[in-house]
Amino acid sequence: MSQNDYNRNSEGLITPAMMTGRSYRTLTLDNKLRVLLVSEPGITMAGASMTVGVGSLTNPPEYPGLAHFLEHMLFLGTEKFPNENSYSDYLSAHGGRSNAWTGPENTCYFFDIKDNSLYGALDIFAQFFIHPLFTESCTEREMKAVDSENSKNLQVDSWRNNQLLHSLVDPDHPLSGFFTGNYETLAKEGIRDALVDFHNKFYSANIMTLTIMGSESLDNLQLWAEELFGPIENKNVTITPVGSEPFKYSIGKCMNVVPVKNTRHLRVYFPINSYHNDYDSNPECYASHLLGHESGGSIFALLKEKGWATNLVAGGHLGKKDYGLFLISVTLTDEGYENWEEIIQIIFQYIQILKNEGVKEWIVNEIKDLNNMKFNTASKLPAYSTVQNYSGNMQRYNEEDYLYGFYRNSSYRPDLINEVIQKLTIDNSIISLSSQNLEEICNMEEPWYGTKYHTFDIPQELKDSIDTENIHPALHLPEPNPYIPTDLEVKSPSEEKKIPELILSTESQDLWFLQDNTYKLPRAIISMEFISPTCYKSPENAVCNVILLKMLKDKLNELSYSAKLAGLRYTLSATSRGFLLKSSGYNQNLSLFHATILSNFVDFELQQERFDILHQKYQEELENTVLDQPYNHAISARNNIIYSPRWSTENRLEALPSVKLEVSKFLLL
Repeated sequence: MSQNDYNRNSEGLITPAMMTGRSYRTLTLDNKLRVLLVSEPGITMAGASMTVGVGSLTNPPEYPGLAHFLEHMLFLGTEKFPNENSYSDYLSAHGGRSNAWTGPENTCYFFDIKDNSLYGALDIFAQFFIHPLFTESCTEREMKAVDSENSKNLQVDSWRNNQLLHSLVDPDHPLSGFFTGNYETLAKEGIRDALVDFHNKFYSANIMTLTIMGSESLDNLQLWAEELFGPIENKNVTITPVGSEPFKYSIGKCMNVVPVKNTRHLRVYFPINSYHNDYDSNPECYASHLLGHESGGSIFALLKEKGWATNLVAGGHLGKKDYGLFLISVTLTDEGYENWEEIIQIIFQYIQILKNEGVKEWIVNEIKDLNNMKFNTASKLPAYSTVQNYSGNMQRYNEEDYLYGFYRNSSYRPDLINEVIQKLTIDNSIISLSSQNLEEICNMEEPWYGTKYHTFDIPQELKDSIDTENIHPALHLPEPNPYIPTDLEVKSPSEEKKIPELILSTESQDLWFLQDNTYKLPRAIISMEFISPTCYKSPENAVCNVILLKMLKDKLNELSYSAKLAGLRYTLSATSRGFLLKSSGYNQNLSLFHATILSNFVDFELQQERFDILHQKYQEELENTVLDQPYNHAISARNNIIYSPRWSTENRLEALPSVKLEVSKFLLL
């Protein structure tokens, strides 16, 4: 089987070639509700998900957070099931759970439940979209629930950064709003009337997508969908476009930002066109693939060699139907922070390479092969995840692509790819530099999260310093990926076994083997635990162990990145007995990949510069744990009680100053 061989069912729906046991049906009810049915005989947990094609971008300006508030209120009683706990009680009594989320353009409600109780749950679930009560007595409580949800995110840098980006948007554009909402924005006169009006206006069958998954036949699932969801009213809603240029007043700006955690980031945003309807060519993916690459010749490889960065990501960010935004984000070291302007030059030099070289069809084909391979060999997800993913897909993709759309890259459109690349200029950028060192000059405060920041025009000197004629010699396009498998054959076991078999035992090692006969995919897992009594003997040794493994992963980064793109992954983690190496992925190249990792153990050379960088990074990770969510602290405290010995964050921070390169070398020996 090749990477590009997928299946089509009788209705034309594209399905994964190697995923067996599931059957699908698509239909549109008389009320224009689009439905995807998934039948898998024998499953124990079933589920359903409804995605409504309206979200926070449609909030009334006078009620920030209204769409999110509606998500909370919808579950609390209907005309048919007036008890506000009917839904939660039924799910709890039958082994189920539920959740929901509100995005800029969509709101999604989903649940799972024991398969033999699916019909009853669907009956209650459907009524939320037919006759919800929005019980007035629950209003105050749910406003406080929204406020509590917002409060827990106030010290989370990712939430703060996104809202800060919203503050740079044209104030007349809906993206400039505050999406989550809090008690202040919701506890206003007329809030319940506004809630009911929003539901009456926008919750229409023609912009809803429903996925139901269970063990019942497709015919039975269809009867249930028609009976229970057919009564949802079709109001023939059309969502008004929000505008394609939300960042028109912020292009050409620099922004200094003070983060909560002690981290440093350089982010470069580029407003681009929306390619929402061009998913079959996915033009952003080409630039994302190359600018976010980590192998030799990449931006990140050069920055890492200079000791300026510990991570880099690139790709679409916050882009929606009507507008697009491309982001390059670099996690900086202290030295990288001091040289952020030179990093800007390196980024734009690499972008110039993309312009000079033109679109390479072989790279597009490689991306397509990788995507198809991921799709065709995808593992089954449980109902809870499956229904949520599929109902969301149905909002964007054509009917044949409800499953495949995210992976589709079938149309070669160099014109659109070039269109994206041509937008990646310094004059079409917004630059954000984030560090706690910037606090003194950040004299502005974002109103919803309290983030301190400062904006100014991108300096002309910085623009003039970008040399796209004399490109750094270390920068170049990646080589073809040698790890992409061509053989996806699944080996049949000679005999079926349910427990691993010991096939080799010596004084220093035991080797166990079990051939999979459940998932029947061309994948394998190799797990090796290296046991050493010294690795966890003291806090100092535990810290040494962690930093040594970080250094090894750092050394393996360029090699492992191409392998990761081709579905080969490894983890290297410290344990109380030593450390654990796991590698997994497609059979054909896994043994070669694993052997390459092991060979690097032998040739492992410790360098002072990388040790210092990773030592500092680990110290910051430990110090930043004080800002973790409360549940993380609870888990850590529990583990400190249960396990002995257990070196706490405080123990490790005390030990860090005494951990030097020479000490680590001793542990390595």
